[in-house]
Amino acid sequence: MAMLPVEIKSVIIDCMANFTGDPFVGIALVWPDVLFRIREHRFHTVVLLTAFRARRLLDLLQTSPSIASVVRTLAVENFHVVDTPDVNLPRSLAMMNNITSVKFFNIPCHNGRAMKSFDALPSSVVNVHLHFLCINEMHQEVPLRIDHLFDTLQSFPNVQKLGFNFTRSSTTNFVQSRVQLPHIRVLSLGGDVLSESSFISSFLARAALPSLSSLYIEELHQITPLIPMLHCWGATLKELHVPNHDLLRDTLSTINTAFTLPGGIEAVEFHIRISDDPQEEYYLHAWANALEKHGQSTASHLRRLTISKLEFPWPDAQDIRLYSEALLRFDFVLGTGALAVKHLDWCMCARGGSLEGDSDEPFKWVNGAIFPIVRWRFLSENSEAKFRTTSTISKVFE
Repeated sequence: MAMLPVEIKSVIIDCMANFTGDPFVGIALVWPDVLFRIREHRFHTVVLLTAFRARRLLDLLQTSPSIASVVRTLAVENFHVVDTPDVNLPRSLAMMNNITSVKFFNIPCHNGRAMKSFDALPSSVVNVHLHFLCINEMHQEVPLRIDHLFDTLQSFPNVQKLGFNFTRSSTTNFVQSRVQLPHIRVLSLGGDVLSESSFISSFLARAALPSLSSLYIEELHQITPLIPMLHCWGATLKELHVPNHDLLRDTLSTINTAFTLPGGIEAVEFHIRISDDPQEEYYLHAWANALEKHGQSTASHLRRLTISKLEFPWPDAQDIRLYSEALLRFDFVLGTGALAVKHLDWCMCARGGSLEGDSDEPFKWVNGAIFPIVRWRFLSENSEAKFRTTSTISKVFE
């Protein structure tokens, strides 16, 4: 084995990279000629959980500078723990000259010095996720200053994918100058961010994202805050992803008239929960209405629709009155073809008691009884030949 070519050894190292634990301990001793490859895997992603680990990382980077060049992703789970003078986090950040992705959690929003640490990062960073801790040492809620957020974003001049969230708080100190973020293509927002109307208003008014093409909402509690975002970024937005929703607080009259999809949208993702909860009815009604209006536009570009999870109770789905107007309308709008959707991702989830008999029965029943037109156009054996549509179906029982 020691006589194997370096190329073969490197392939073996690559195959072992996904093993649990540290699979390279013994190999590093007998194959020193592929130590560079082992380091690439070991230090590709660095996770800092404690101040001790952060100090060890700095010592390692200073004694072996070549390791710094292989770090691509850094995740700091508790930023306030490692943001101390003895850790010297900015020094470590500055040495990772090839890093492309960073995730910082629990950034103390009351500490401007902490946010300045990001200035040490190289311009190679393109993926950024920030989570702000809006509670001080006295466990009092501290508002996130919007100017601090924008100052922080200036530390990432080439960011293409941005995600941020914070513990619920009020936002203050609206800045007057418009902040240009020209390289951001993907924006991911946490559910708590959308719950702060003042923050959303200020962000939309001050942040210029001319290249934004994909918007991800991690968890939606209300459609209403989404409406101004789609209006603001509608000219460039190609993808809208809302994979989960919970604790909805919308009213049917509020969302039906204003919720529309951008004209150039190409891919949409959302979550359906079949139940007798009126809020779920309102939510699906809003999507059905928006899709119908989009299909009636002169040039619909929507090509892919993803139902991230289609939840239904089983066997209760056969007994309770779930055949709502919204379900019937959604089935009709999607199934008639006016949207020009060519691919459907259909992720079904049956919830309830134990399953007896045919394990596929709940899914067959729901598709046939509740979504017959969708089944006909996308899910049947002849759908592709007849309508030139494709689908990806997944089924789980929880």
